[in-house]
Amino acid sequence: MEHINVGLLCSLCRPVGWQLAGIIPSPESDVGVSVEKDSLNTSSAISPEHRKIIGDLLFNYYSGLVQHAENACMEMNIVQKRVKRQERTRGDAAAEEKAKLETCRAEFEKLKLQMIEMSNSLGVPVKIMNEEPSDDEEDEMAAMEMDKALAEGQVSLWPDEETRVFYENILDIRSIVPKNLYKESEEQTVEAPGMKISIDEIDLEGLDSENAPDLVNRPRSVSPPLQHEVASEPAIVQGSEEVKQHMQKFLVNLDHLVNRDFTDETALDFGNRKRLVKVLFASPPSRLDLLPFYARLVASLSPVMPDVSAELTNLLIKQFK
Repeated sequence: MEHINVGLLCSLCRPVGWQLAGIIPSPESDVGVSVEKDSLNTSSAISPEHRKIIGDLLFNYYSGLVQHAENACMEMNIVQKRVKRQERTRGDAAAEEKAKLETCRAEFEKLKLQMIEMSNSLGVPVKIMNEEPSDDEEDEMAAMEMDKALAEGQVSLWPDEETRVFYENILDIRSIVPKNLYKESEEQTVEAPGMKISIDEIDLEGLDSENAPDLVNRPRSVSPPLQHEVASEPAIVQGSEEVKQHMQKFLVNLDHLVNRDFTDETALDFGNRKRLVKVLFASPPSRLDLLPFYARLVASLSPVMPDVSAELTNLLIKQFK
């Protein structure tokens, strides 16, 4: 509904609002004027019943205007949240979204001015409708409070000291393994995705849909991918049966990665990036107990083999897009 008659109704309410509908408009200036209804004269040409009917029509029109403004404010806030989220995760919002926000804001401001004008003409308080902060702003405030509490020692990320040591004290492979064993792998060759951008594009609602990936029934056998990778490995790997057997034993032992010491030993023994990434990615969904140790393994390898974490991140993001 377009409220195109606001100006006309306001021009009637101020001079003759009392005579038509028993309305006393608000003062136009900041200086209030006290008016007693009993001191105002009424015309006998309009009966009290007719004045009530006219008054009801005016206030119903005003209620519709307020509802229209509330809907415009709600739509503006939704678009505003979307734009701010894109600006935080991608650096800038899409041109279409920014244009839509400007259109919604202009519509809301127009209705807001009309609502203020008519509320003053009817002598009723103006309903306040402020722009709400976006969800991201509220999350950022909560994150800042959490960071402050962590810095001051009021709260801890870890439930106990053993857990803290597990996640924070990572094995320093550089100080143990000779540099000539990892000098070719320590340079990252796989482009790591922008985490915030990629995560923002993940369809979380789609995870529960019928078309979502079936993680439970996903094939757990890694033999075909591993055989494929063997064919693509350097000739020195293909030509050494002992190295192949050692690698196969290494991959099988990943299912038994259930303590910190064994995880660190595995990180020291490892030497085949692509096959490891595929095995980690294809881990059984039912083995959630392995995830912390897999995470420690990847973190330990990252300084000397950053492509492991980059490739694994790429695969996980693609899985849930």
